[in-house]
Amino acid sequence: MTQQERETHREATKLRKMTDQQLVDYVNNQKEQAGPAKDQEAVHKAEIEELEAEVAKYKAKANKAEAEARKNAENAVKAIKGKSTGGKAAVERFLQELKKKTGSGNGIGNGTIFKLKRILDTMPDDFAEKEA
Repeated sequence: MTQQERETHREATKLRKMTDQQLVDYVNNQKEQAGPAKDQEAVHKAEIEELEAEVAKYKAKANKAEAEARKNAENAVKAIKGKSTGGKAAVERFLQELKKKTGSGNGIGNGTIFKLKRILDTMPDDFAEKEA
């Protein structure tokens, strides 16, 4: 017989020799000791659920911030790409400003601006970059 089997046998013998009242007291005592453990388990489960909800909330905020950062980066790239400083875009802006000043005695009329725009339309978009 192993040591564990001997301990089990002693415990069983002890329980068999108890009176009815002793058995009832023993079982009630075991229940009382198990009660607080179950209560603590419920408290721990509630705390875990609370913390998991908080983690989910922070993850949602992080995902939202990440999406917003990605959107801002995309908008910045679009703004940089759309804001041409040379080439056709610059000439187009120049012609628009020049058109505002037609008829002011500078010798440039709508016909000249129209001809310049037609020439500009035939040129490639990156003509200024190729020359540089």
